[in-house]
This record gives sequence, structure tokens and C-alpha cells, in this order.
Amino acid sequence: FMDLVRRPVPDNQEVFVAPPGGGAKKDSRPLTLFIDILEAAIEHCPDPENMPLFHAGELLRRDERTSEADSLAHEGTAVVDVKQLQDLGEGATAVVARFKSCDLEVCVVRLHLQTTDIVLSLHGRQSQPESQCPELGVLASSLEILDWGLFGGEEQGPTELRESGDGPPRYLGS
Repeated sequence: FMDLVRRPVPDNQEVFVAPPGGGAKKDSRPLTLFIDILEAAIEHCPDPENMPLFHAGELLRRDERTSEADSLAHEGTAVVDVKQLQDLGEGATAVVARFKSCDLEVCVVRLHLQTTDIVLSLHGRQSQPESQCPELGVLASSLEILDWGLFGGEEQGPTELRESGDGPPRYLGS
């Protein structure tokens, strides 16, 4: 993926675009990964399995794809993976869903203690079936917060000792 975007990107978002592949369909959208750090939408989706549907609708509206956002309610949520992410604190949950009608995959990582949703959205995987992009659940499992102070407040995130096979044990959040 390349960090190549032609529009202003807010501070709470990163956008990465994959180089065009040989298997891309003509006139297809480029394979694009968005990472958004947002206030947790607890009032809109207290049930974790509804998080991807809510955020998918918001993402599509942001991108002026309103008709696709409206059609999601009829399509429903195709949840493909739910994970507990102990390394990211008590109750940290990742939920992944695919929305075939709009060629969108969404993974929402809810950090309960920080009241934050980290939203990974992948646009265009269906139109580029030969892409080498990993599954969003795999990306979510690899997340590591290096500076818990970014979330404000006194809570600095989990501090339990983590054993790592690639070096000495270290404390998360430090």
C-alpha cells in the first residue's frame, strides 16, 4: 500500500492505496485501506456485532455514496470474525464484516477503557481478487498502541507484562 491521497486527510485518519494489480477489473475502484480513530459510537451500536454496519454506513455517507449506505440496512451485516484483543486492554473487541453490495470490508476495534473505535475499512477487494492484502481481522490482531496518552485522561492502557517470541518481555503502553 502507498500513502497516496489527493484529498485532505484529517488527523484522525490514514489512507493507503494499493498499486494497481493485473487482476483489477476495468473501471474498478483502487484497493484502498482507511484507518479512522473515532469516539466510540456506543449509543448507536452497543451490541458489538452491529459496529461494522453502523460504521460502514457512516463511511459510505462520508464518501458521498448515500444510496449504497441506505441499501446496507436491507443487506444486513455479514459478520465474519469476532475477536477479543487482550493486548489492547480489558474488553477490547474486534468485529469484522463484509458488505458485498458495495465492495467494502469493515473491522471495528472497540477500546472500551478509552471509549474509542478504531475503524479499518478496505474498499475494493472484490474488484481486485488477486490482491495480497491480509484479512482485516489479522491486521486488527497485530495492532499495538505505542502511546496511550493519545487517548487523553490518566488511563495509560494495559500495563500487564507480555511475553514475545521475538525478544525480551516488555510492558504494553511503554
